[in-house]
Amino acid sequence: MKRTLLLSTVLLSSAVSLAQTNLALGGTATATSASENAGLAIDGDENTRWEAPVGDFADSEDVTWSLDFGSVQTFNTIQIKWEGAYSKSFVISVSEDGNEYTDVVVKTDEMVADLLQNYTFGEVNARYIRFRNVERATPWGVSFWEFRVFKMDAAVLSAITLSAPETVVGVGVPVTLNVAGKDQIGQPMDAGEVIYEVTPADAGTFHGNVYTSAKAGEATIVAKAGDLTSNEIKITSYAGEKIDIFANMATMVTPIGEGTTTGSMVGAFDDNMASLWDMHPATGAGDEERTYETGFVVDLQALYDITAISATFEGACPEDYTIAFAGNDGVYGDEHAVTGHAGMATFTDFFMSEAKQVRYVRFVSTKAATAYGVKLFDFSIFAENKQDFPDAAAPTEFTATIGAATFSSIALNFKATDDVSTNIAYVISYSDGETTAEAVTSGESGKEVAYTLRGLKYGTAYSISVVAKDGKGNATDPIVLEARTNDMPGSAPAGGATAENVKAVYSDKFGNAAGFVFPDWGEQTVTVEITLAEGDKAMLLSNMNYRGLEFDVMDVTDMETLHVDVFPETANTVTIVPIWRDTENNVNFAEIPYIAELKAGEWNALDIPVSAFHSDDRNGSNNVYQIKLDNGQGNTFIFDNIYFEKTVMADTEAPVWMMAEVGDVADTKATIKVQASDNNENCMLTYTVTGNADGTVVATKMVKAGDEAVIELTALTPETAYTFVVTVEDAAGNKADETRTVQLTTTEKIVQPTSGEGTITVQNDVITEPQTLKYTWRFIQENTKVTLVVEYLEESGVPGIVPGVIDAWTNGGNHVSENCDTFVSTFVWENVHLGDVLEGSVWWALAGGRAETPKFCYTVEDLNVSGIDNVPAVGTDTTGAVYDLSGRRIIKPAKGIYIINGKKVVAGNNK
Repeated sequence: MKRTLLLSTVLLSSAVSLAQTNLALGGTATATSASENAGLAIDGDENTRWEAPVGDFADSEDVTWSLDFGSVQTFNTIQIKWEGAYSKSFVISVSEDGNEYTDVVVKTDEMVADLLQNYTFGEVNARYIRFRNVERATPWGVSFWEFRVFKMDAAVLSAITLSAPETVVGVGVPVTLNVAGKDQIGQPMDAGEVIYEVTPADAGTFHGNVYTSAKAGEATIVAKAGDLTSNEIKITSYAGEKIDIFANMATMVTPIGEGTTTGSMVGAFDDNMASLWDMHPATGAGDEERTYETGFVVDLQALYDITAISATFEGACPEDYTIAFAGNDGVYGDEHAVTGHAGMATFTDFFMSEAKQVRYVRFVSTKAATAYGVKLFDFSIFAENKQDFPDAAAPTEFTATIGAATFSSIALNFKATDDVSTNIAYVISYSDGETTAEAVTSGESGKEVAYTLRGLKYGTAYSISVVAKDGKGNATDPIVLEARTNDMPGSAPAGGATAENVKAVYSDKFGNAAGFVFPDWGEQTVTVEITLAEGDKAMLLSNMNYRGLEFDVMDVTDMETLHVDVFPETANTVTIVPIWRDTENNVNFAEIPYIAELKAGEWNALDIPVSAFHSDDRNGSNNVYQIKLDNGQGNTFIFDNIYFEKTVMADTEAPVWMMAEVGDVADTKATIKVQASDNNENCMLTYTVTGNADGTVVATKMVKAGDEAVIELTALTPETAYTFVVTVEDAAGNKADETRTVQLTTTEKIVQPTSGEGTITVQNDVITEPQTLKYTWRFIQENTKVTLVVEYLEESGVPGIVPGVIDAWTNGGNHVSENCDTFVSTFVWENVHLGDVLEGSVWWALAGGRAETPKFCYTVEDLNVSGIDNVPAVGTDTTGAVYDLSGRRIIKPAKGIYIINGKKVVAGNNK
């Protein structure tokens, strides 16, 4: 049978119901900072807040927030629900006339743990309340969610809340219930005598505040104190016991999917919610990129009646997945399917099951909910009525062989077959004669398994003993193998560099840079310093992903190349990334990677032009303080002699042209493809494009000699013929005598839309009847600042919808995601450039899944956009949708500045 889990978005009520009248509701709030949002603190909604931003405190702490009731009120209590950015010193004053104020609350240097605070004082009559900040408690601004005002009498029990530390337990396991009482303004107070009720009545029993289930299933429990009834809680009880997967994980769990990783697999089965299985790595955010198969099969190695399954996912979770059951025949049925689940929040999928005679449990995710992969905190199987398989025979057809060896690793290959177990565990014991260690791997019965022993000593003989075990622990006789790790190579060939022309990072000959260390960047790389010859140390990097080198800031302005000696055992590339420091602002400049081609099994002497790491943001600065050796892909390398060098011999030969031709042409942009060679194959060539008429430089591009380059031309005029002249020179300043002329004509103007409306049809397992979600979108440009605003239209009425996430991209990369607090989602690009392509989309979580807009696209065609068009005032009959500066749609605009068709305009009633 097929059962579909209905995952709905639970909407916690944002409006808090209090027994005592909140006099602030209906008042008018203003502030000296962010006054437009001052009213959010008296709207009764705990999901909205007033916030005075940190920038408004640059000159003074004196920021005030004021409330006008509209008439004189009598009160004696103020309640503030602070946001984390609260005030530790402040004054609250009251006034009848708005001129003479009396202080009723004065706090000095008060740090709070509970952000819901009550301030009581003698009864006063006032129309106005003024809150004045004296000193902030944090480096941020000042903010509160709600500012409430009460006339309080004696505290009266007004509400009780019921909770339980566990809501999923085995039958007969006691659960302690907790009841919290609150007075009329939501402050804690004793609930007094409490009784409990359960539905159905035979679900379980109470002993005081302890509930014990009597049968499997779901029970609904409430608490009562006098005339008050609490919220409902549901406790689900399952029959049977949890199956121990952790103890036999190697023979029980088989991963599914090409991209599924197993390094952290234990995190899903170790009963530790602080660890997780990072099952699949991050991908792109698009639908196609998030659609892939990842999962696993659990072989229970016996037949069980499954009573329940519990899967707890991190926010990087599946959008679509199934959990299915199969008997001894491996034919799956009884599928539990989930579709359209929204990500970005941890959740547990617990469901009861009636699947009988089950041996295999299969979990498969077919689509991830986010770009961050699939991560699983826990996967638990509960079952009863175990029927064991008789199995006393060890695996057969067992083979174990030696593969390739490196300086620090030995590859092994295993294979065995079992008549009962689907997985075989291989227990490996290995010794160098002094120390012994053990490793375990596993694989499917009858299939070859590859495993590599890492972190071994170089040039060392190892004795390796391997045993194959099935799921019942039946073991073969050991196979003993002998292998030896490779010897170290000799020192790297000596170069011709001399001390006066070098600034060294890591070198015995020239000495390490001042302050040189191997920093801890969380790398998996195993780093060992080895001696290749007397007086010649080198760094051995095994299982390398990346390795950082750090040293005191070094100015290499006068240096021309970065020299690196590298010996890769098997790899044919490595990436070198110097990290440049902005010493004035204490930030890093852009990182420019250099991918070096290598020959495996020998020393490679790399001389990389410093110009290969050029970035525009450095503005001539050449202060380097770190180097990242990257993209090792788990291979083994030796690095030595890392230094910057200036060339002694002059380069006098100019580059030689190979190609210069027109590429793509549009209305305001085009590309030119160029290529040239140079006698120095490692040097960087600079291509310069000028306008033929006046010689103005319109574009430059720097690439390695011999590589093809694509030069982008932007800010062109539509339907215009252009003639461009291209020159090329090398790093020594040698310029090719010959120039190349390129002619092109731009296309007619393509008018890009800057605003619009759209709809999404919503239908899933919860929303069974099709619903239409309506939204508007618009881009607003003000010079080098572009804002995307996407607004969900409340008239849509889609059930269970909550503010979601806005995703943004710049030039196809630099992806950023931001959570949205309201249904008006905004993203701001600062410091944009001509030709930048900006993209954004929004998704909202809703009952049963989520709804996602298409990508909206905007190309920056002009940087001189004021944001306000100088046009005559228009009346209320304007045909474009009108929005105020906060992004709210206006039906009848008064005279003022509004947003129409993505631009600020002067609009309003003509008089």
